[in-house]
Amino acid sequence: MKNLVKDKKVKLKYVPDNGAWTFHVVVPNTKDLEGGWGYIKVSGTIDDFEIKSKNLMPQKGKDMLMSVNAEIRKAIKKKGEDYVTLTLNLIS
Repeated sequence: MKNLVKDKKVKLKYVPDNGAWTFHVVVPNTKDLEGGWGYIKVSGTIDDFEIKSKNLMPQKGKDMLMSVNAEIRKAIKKKGEDYVTLTLNLIS
């Protein structure tokens, strides 16, 4: 597994009416990864919550997004615009 981010503080973004992507984080160091939706998966932690497998959403010319669902937000007790600590590894 390739380490993408280790103990990086990032903002939990809130974009109203954005479907599954209403709450998300921008994952640093992912702009140059190749692969479309569903091909780039990560595992790791967001704060102390274990992520076993999540898809990243590519954005042309920008770092990728990872959605943060209600289960995760409740477990880490965070809301939009709060900061979280990410550790993510690329699942090959």
